[in-house]
Amino acid sequence: MKMNVLISASVLLIGFISIANSYDFDRKQLSMIENMNEVRKKAADKFGIADMQKLVWNKELQDHVDRLDYKQLPKPEQLMGRYRLVENYETGGTRLFQSLNELKDTSLSKFDNQKDPNKYRHKIEHLNPLQNMVACVERADGTWMPGFKVICLLGPETKLSKLSKHAPNQPRCTNELKEDEGGLCTKSNMSESDQLMYISVLNKRRREIAVKNGSVASELVWSKELQTAALNFLQDPEHLLPQNRNWRITSFDSYENGLSYLPEGSETIAAKMADTMEEVEFEIQKEQFFLKQTEIACVSKDRWIYQYLCLLGPKAETIEFCTMTTTPAHGSTIAMRTRFTTEKVTPEPAPTHPKELQDYEEIDGDEYDEDFPTGTPSYKKSPGTRFVISFLVFAYLIFATYLQ
Repeated sequence: MKMNVLISASVLLIGFISIANSYDFDRKQLSMIENMNEVRKKAADKFGIADMQKLVWNKELQDHVDRLDYKQLPKPEQLMGRYRLVENYETGGTRLFQSLNELKDTSLSKFDNQKDPNKYRHKIEHLNPLQNMVACVERADGTWMPGFKVICLLGPETKLSKLSKHAPNQPRCTNELKEDEGGLCTKSNMSESDQLMYISVLNKRRREIAVKNGSVASELVWSKELQTAALNFLQDPEHLLPQNRNWRITSFDSYENGLSYLPEGSETIAAKMADTMEEVEFEIQKEQFFLKQTEIACVSKDRWIYQYLCLLGPKAETIEFCTMTTTPAHGSTIAMRTRFTTEKVTPEPAPTHPKELQDYEEIDGDEYDEDFPTGTPSYKKSPGTRFVISFLVFAYLIFATYLQ
């Protein structure tokens, strides 16, 4: 009996630790945003709508939508934008496409009917062309309205915008807006949803490490200048570092892996200076955790060592890192090292937690707090808090066992 309780308690504790060590993105939300943008593009094509802007994930809107009270949805004028209800993440995208096929010109006329601009218009809220920010949340324990588990907040417009249309031979994007590869209109200084979400989660991770080390972490913000520098670096077949650079490098296969912090045993990559040919080393599981860096930009290219190359600035010299202790994932204190050559590249280190915990996370898949919305969504919840709770549960079960 005691052994069974101990095993159960251990499994429970492992589950909590697995969650506590997870810094996953809301991949389902990113997929929903991608579907919304595809529907917006098709609607612009179908009805000749001009200036249909691309929706990009926004942290400020995310914080706002996370605080919404599901018991009483606010009026649009009380929000930082307008909202669109969706059935769920699994089938919501398909339903958006079906709704577009059913959409008629008469439905779009509601954009120009400004008698009640604050009224919720379910069929066209996600087609408001001047909206360019979005954040969604899915309720795990119920619905916002019957049949709708997801609410997406779109901004910055708080009222329906009047539609403008373009002639078949005229540009679909006007003024400062430019047409992107996906056929939507964007401003030149905008990033992508997955990158902005990565920066947000990375900032949270940096703050946690800083607290453990009695430090203060600067907030990283996306930089258009660093994005340009990253693209220029990749275009150079020799991958030489410019003399006047004000950045350092990290690289990884996925944004999730870009949250891995190894103060000891980090993999090292090296590049040469363009003027002196001197080699400069970068520790790619540490660079993004230098707390004095304030800017970041990432690009994805097939010809790079890993899928993503990120530049962090404005510091370019060797710097002091956080000192939180951990065990290298590859079981050795000797770091892997890669040069920018045609030689075969060493593989990226495995995740820093055991395989059984990876399996647990994949099977579990629950990204939301069951107490939502009064609780904090799981991707924003403090891992330290969950660890303390799991430890107390573990200790209680052991104590109760020995009393029997």
